[in-house]
Amino acid sequence: VMAAKLGVGESEKADEYAGVGTPLAVFLWLLFAAISWCAMPAFAKMSTDDPAIIADVVVYGRIVCVFSFGLFLESIWTKVLQSNGDMKTPMILNISGNLINCVLNFLFIYDTRTLSLFGHEFTMWGAGWGVSGAAFGTAVSNTFVGLFMFSAVMIRENPLKVPLHTC
Repeated sequence: VMAAKLGVGESEKADEYAGVGTPLAVFLWLLFAAISWCAMPAFAKMSTDDPAIIADVVVYGRIVCVFSFGLFLESIWTKVLQSNGDMKTPMILNISGNLINCVLNFLFIYDTRTLSLFGHEFTMWGAGWGVSGAAFGTAVSNTFVGLFMFSAVMIRENPLKVPLHTC
């Protein structure tokens, strides 16, 4: 809608749509987090009968859902950047977020351990959090992408003038 409004010269209307993004993301995130928190045990039980796996699914799901605010920001602000014709920034930030997620999962899931690389051994730090570490790494990377996407919209020169008082 924002791109269409910009295309027909209705930049004020496009600004209004862009300004609704963050409050909408906050509302949807709160709704999603509340419903997911309550429903996560039922979702987990639909996938398996193993109590250990159910416990892990509930922990992972609750952490990711509660800390998924960045994911909602990313969704809204990606569309704003794309409406301005910027396809590169969302792509670069999403790739960066995936790389951060991989690194953080590697560090947070496993315990400190000795690794061998090209015949050299070294100690690699690890938090040893298991499933919670995977969820935390995902939450941090989603937050990174969402905040940087928001920053890209607010800092860059673009046809949309997002009103800060709505954010």
